[in-house]
Amino acid sequence: MTGAMYAAIAGLKTHMSKLNVIGNNVANVNTYGYKSTRAVFSDTMYTTSKSGSNGTQFVGGRNPSQVGYGVNVRSIDLNMTTGNFAATGYTMDCMIDGDGFFLTSDRKDTVVDPTDPSTMTLSRLGTFYFGPDGYLTDGENVVYGFQAIGTYIDKNGEEQPLVSKQLTPIRLPTTSDDGKQTYWPKEVVTGTGANATVSIVDRDPQSATFDQTTGAITKYPDPATGDTSSMKRVTYSSLSIDGKTGKITGINNETKKVQTLGYIAIGTVSNPNGVTHQGGPYYKAMEGAGQLKVASIGGAIKGNMNSTVAAAADLETGFGTLGQDKLDQTTQEIGYADMQDKAEVGIADTGKTVLQTGGLELSGADLATEISEMITTQRGYQANTRIVTVTDSMLEELVNMKR
Repeated sequence: MTGAMYAAIAGLKTHMSKLNVIGNNVANVNTYGYKSTRAVFSDTMYTTSKSGSNGTQFVGGRNPSQVGYGVNVRSIDLNMTTGNFAATGYTMDCMIDGDGFFLTSDRKDTVVDPTDPSTMTLSRLGTFYFGPDGYLTDGENVVYGFQAIGTYIDKNGEEQPLVSKQLTPIRLPTTSDDGKQTYWPKEVVTGTGANATVSIVDRDPQSATFDQTTGAITKYPDPATGDTSSMKRVTYSSLSIDGKTGKITGINNETKKVQTLGYIAIGTVSNPNGVTHQGGPYYKAMEGAGQLKVASIGGAIKGNMNSTVAAAADLETGFGTLGQDKLDQTTQEIGYADMQDKAEVGIADTGKTVLQTGGLELSGADLATEISEMITTQRGYQANTRIVTVTDSMLEELVNMKR
């Protein structure tokens, strides 16, 4: 008889767990980029009083007789379905229309290892702006993508952006004291063969010596501390993000030229609902999510992340200065001899996934659904309390049989 009471207690616990899930969804009904969760119940263990048997030509069969002992929470599922768009009027706000995540992390001066991007933090919240240190941020972490490292003149005589294929924090270039000269970040290769690494470092016009011919940097901010106190960043107006490519552009306030600052990267996993929540708008691609791949919106950036691009001077001659092969004028990709044994990792294409700019993604919590779930959960909880009280009443009658 007391088995009913224990089953009811299990029901009380699981319904309270579900109410916690509902309460979190309701609390975040107006949280941009929030993804709702749901609690899924499953019945628990059974005891078998009679086993089943197959029938014969003389005797009929018998079904097994089993009694259950309550319920538990089988899973709490995350729903990563794309939410509705809410216009905010901020040109740098954007929402991912489709599968994928923004890639964010702490600020680093070295590029992310393309063979293991799982260290990145994932987010669906696109509240972007350039902070006082010149780095693109979402308000807490810096945003990663493909950094513009200069410009070149194409065969039609038009100026085109030169973009690194390494995954790195996007930041503004530095400038000379008079604001007329733009110093773009620079790709630097260290090591050889499979041990070769690529870093993107800033040229500091106040304390560094940069050789335009060889690309040599005699001094740059300390990668360990990220000290950029002596650096003067270029200021831009009319900053915007292109939804089809993720390209960030702005008007240089000194030169009045439109310049490309970089491209926002997107991370994709095989099971978006399997990512692990890290608090706030952030997730990690851990067990259950599948492999994290780095993608370019609309295939704007093609090639491999373990290759490098040539300096602007190299584009005019088709040859580099570090012993690399001839430049492919179609892909603007060049394989440095120092990295020829390095495993190359391709940059994926987001396919139909694009950005909706000028607004953010609304919360995935539907208030009408959550309220109805709250009502049924409350009634389920009440019904389980009745089982406890009825069982107690029957036990009381049993005890009172002896007088």
